[in-house]
Amino acid sequence: MVGFNRRFAPFTRRIEQFFAGRREPMMVNIRVNAGYIPPQHWIQEPCAGGRVVGELCHFVDWARYVIGFPIRGVVTHSLPDYSKYCGDNLSATLSFQDGSIANLVYVANGDRSVPKEYFEVFCEGAVARMEDFANLELVRRGKKERLKATADKGHRIELEKCVAALLSGSSAPIELQQLLEVSETTLAIKNATSSNEVFPLSA
Repeated sequence: MVGFNRRFAPFTRRIEQFFAGRREPMMVNIRVNAGYIPPQHWIQEPCAGGRVVGELCHFVDWARYVIGFPIRGVVTHSLPDYSKYCGDNLSATLSFQDGSIANLVYVANGDRSVPKEYFEVFCEGAVARMEDFANLELVRRGKKERLKATADKGHRIELEKCVAALLSGSSAPIELQQLLEVSETTLAIKNATSSNEVFPLSA
């Protein structure tokens, strides 16, 4: 089990329900205003994996969960580091088996006063917009539903499901194949941030 908690968040589940039964591909945009961390910090050390492996992986998994189809390719672009950053200003576009696209923007060069995590999902004439797992807006045919709650990124639900699986001997809450797929994608993003190449993933 890997701690990809955001897929278990209540607002993630609400978005999943909102687009249930869709017949068209999705366009997903995720912007992470992660904030600056200096190169000397332990998070930036190669042995710690850096911020792409350590945090961006969560947003790859979120897109994988909401879209519900395997990732088929990755294209990345990154800003120059100028000896100040550590490859943590980047964009990655993921393509999926069903034709869906997820655009991930992860930045360390912003202002922390701006909310950190912002999500948009467009599909079949409907839109879902979420900010920091505390505010959610669902729009379809001109009708808007706005939901507010205490920020919940799914940690408690994830742990409950994990413990329940251990006690019952049932399957883990996240399929092994999805864990491997998200991990492979994350490593492809990290390896490609300076090359801007297309890295096809294994089927």
